[in-house]
Amino acid sequence: MRSASRGYLLGYGKLGDILLKRGLVKQEQLDQALKHQRVKGGLLGDILLEMNLVDEDDLVKVLAKQLDISAITSDSKVNISIETLALIPETLATQYKVLPLGKN
Repeated sequence: MRSASRGYLLGYGKLGDILLKRGLVKQEQLDQALKHQRVKGGLLGDILLEMNLVDEDDLVKVLAKQLDISAITSDSKVNISIETLALIPETLATQYKVLPLGKN
């Protein structure tokens, strides 16, 4: 497996390559976003979203695949109990942009 450096996560490949293989972006669009990234910096996923080149739900699914975790998108139906939500204080959840989904 590859390390998380240089755009690879868990051996699934670079984000841009995965998006290309899935037909979610065209090569020209990826090149445009990568050029923007080289000039101004930032995360490729954020840049693709800013440029409206990829749908947020599609990006979430690809990133979840890279991290080998489940994705929760805008069309996901999730029931979270009050007890589960209370596991993380609201200030921490807001600061780190996390949401508890359950407890093992």
